[in-house]
Amino acid sequence: MRLRWAGLGLVALLAACGGGREAARLPPGPPVSPLGEPLISATPGTACDVALAQWFDRVDGNRDGMLDMAEFSAAAARWFALMDANGDGSVTPDELTTLRLKLVPPPPPPKRGSEEELAERRRERQGRGWFDGPARRGPNEQPDPVMSADVNLDNRVTLDEFQAQAARTFAALDRNRDGRLSKDEVAASCPRRS
Repeated sequence: MRLRWAGLGLVALLAACGGGREAARLPPGPPVSPLGEPLISATPGTACDVALAQWFDRVDGNRDGMLDMAEFSAAAARWFALMDANGDGSVTPDELTTLRLKLVPPPPPPKRGSEEELAERRRERQGRGWFDGPARRGPNEQPDPVMSADVNLDNRVTLDEFQAQAARTFAALDRNRDGRLSKDEVAASCPRRS
């Protein structure tokens, strides 16, 4: 019996190790602001630091080259209003997904007979085993910057919850604790390149 469990454990471990390779081939999404806003650029593949610098310039209302909490909070309120599609004062996962798909449509399916299509077919044939669980996070992935604001776990984010999350994000980015964010401090939120 022990040998059977050890064998099952080994199969699960080997399958888990191989599962991440295919996911790593998917194209990365666009850079995301510290508030969770996809930063869509006219130039596809814009580097995270460049996209964040453009976002920073839009959010810097007084054009002093720094973001204070009022500017950051105003950006959070604007983004929240866009996410709250039905205007009920809260953002649900469905509203957020619909908006994100509208802003960043999924890539087209792979061409018939291409390497990508063959890899996708292999994934479909293999299926996801009970040991795979939900999609795994990579080492640089963070919790969703919008839905992680849902502190009371009611599956919706209110403006108050989102503003509180924005204040925590601002404090985390403000490395020198001067109450203002520089472009460098904001750029530090870009995922590390491996």
